[in-house]
Amino acid sequence: MSIDGVVLCHCVEQGVAAEPPCPVVFDQRWVYPAMGFERYKHEVRAWSKTACPHPGFALADEPLRRVSLLEAIDSHGGADAFPVLTSSLPAPDEGAFTSETSALCLRELDRLAGMMRAESTMAVLIDVDSGDALRVNESADTLISLPRFPPGNPRVITFDERHRMSSTEGLNPRATTTWMTADAVVHVRSAATGEVCFSSQEFTQAPAGDEWIFRAGPDRSVRHSSPITFWAMGVERWPVHMRAEIRPLDIDVFLPGVAELRALFAASVLTGNSVIWY
Repeated sequence: MSIDGVVLCHCVEQGVAAEPPCPVVFDQRWVYPAMGFERYKHEVRAWSKTACPHPGFALADEPLRRVSLLEAIDSHGGADAFPVLTSSLPAPDEGAFTSETSALCLRELDRLAGMMRAESTMAVLIDVDSGDALRVNESADTLISLPRFPPGNPRVITFDERHRMSSTEGLNPRATTTWMTADAVVHVRSAATGEVCFSSQEFTQAPAGDEWIFRAGPDRSVRHSSPITFWAMGVERWPVHMRAEIRPLDIDVFLPGVAELRALFAASVLTGNSVIWY
């Protein structure tokens, strides 16, 4: 079961929100028509999406992903060092916690961030045009893109020590994989042989029929099938200009879910409202 967190705005209490179509009742995350006005449920749902600048009255609404964070906490002192984060991150349907708890969680996140930044760096692939972090290196060799040739379903993919790929659905001989190493270099490899076909820290990508081209200057390019994509707000896009860099380790980028947690905690502290888990 997935868990999301939300911090609601004050627009209704402050009179900023538009008038509802009927008397309404707020129940934690949700808003309903008051008893006797159930026939307005569709109108109330539509009103909640547009009544103020925050759809659904959500100042922050984020999924909870905590596995990587809890693993990092375990390796940096555990519950003794980070008691609030360890005890406060919820299991399903555990209600809410206050803005005071959010403030304590932010302090512990900042302390963990400082510890990890002092001891390590990270290789990160950046969209030069937007500044988005597209991929972060988590090991010596990190797979950052599989072939986009239409796969079978279901499928099982494996790699050997030479980065050769095997698939239960067979392998297109033109298939490639894209990797990033700890020294911030991006490599395109033949999926069949593991051979490196292209390496660069900075390059562009462009579509070429059912394949793609990475290009690093006028004389270095590769035609391949493993482009780099980026999902934002549920939309997939293909960055054009990318660069891999070594940076101080930033847990908001390096640990999945930390940036979302920070947004929830910050919104809670700003408004004084609780984080509601649902």
